[in-house]
Amino acid sequence: MSRPDRVRRHRGLYLVLLGLTILLGLGSRIYRGSIPLVLDRYAGDTLWATAVVLLLAILFPAARTFALAFSAAVLSLAVELSQLAHPAWLDQVRRVPGVALVIGYDFVWS
Repeated sequence: MSRPDRVRRHRGLYLVLLGLTILLGLGSRIYRGSIPLVLDRYAGDTLWATAVVLLLAILFPAARTFALAFSAAVLSLAVELSQLAHPAWLDQVRRVPGVALVIGYDFVWS
């Protein structure tokens, strides 16, 4: 049985999808508390991880889907675990506008 050809992703489409994902993620923060609880609780993390997959697909369009998903999972886990650490220098970095949206601030069990 032959293996299927690798998928070649179109960067433009993935860039549009990334933009939409970012807008949805920002919307989930703006409208926090006024959307259904399950969306309120999990939308941000889910959309953040989706954005990571899309960004990796833009950077590495010939990569296998499994490699993109695995890399995004490892990166997401690293960012989540980094939220447990609060050295002064990292908290200073998190205070830079927009950085906390990318790397988070506090680890929240949910």
